[in-house]
Order: sequence, then C-alpha cells, then structure tokens
Amino acid sequence: MRPSSASGRVDAQVVAAMRTAIAQAQDTWTRTAGFVLWRSRQMLDTAESWSGPVPS
Repeated sequence: MRPSSASGRVDAQVVAAMRTAIAQAQDTWTRTAGFVLWRSRQMLDTAESWSGPVPS
C-alpha cells in the first residue's frame, strides 16, 4: 500500500494555491469559502505549469 500524503490525492499545486488564497483571505473577515475557491481557480488558470483540472 502506498503511503498517503497530508493532502490526500490532491495535486500539490492545488494545495499551494488554496493555502495562498486562505492566507490572502485572513486579512479581512468578509472573505468566504467561495472566495478561496474562486481565488484558487484564478491562480491555477494563470499558472503556466498547471495542466490539470481546476477544483470546483
């Protein structure tokens, strides 16, 4: 059996994008989970090295 990572089957770039979006959302109390998903998708869409599916 293969050891699992802390993020499960999610690509490391997705995890990094979501962590960045969460860090950006910490400065204001009005940010929601929708912001984190939107911002993560935006970062992955503009990443030249990303070719996988964008999280929904």
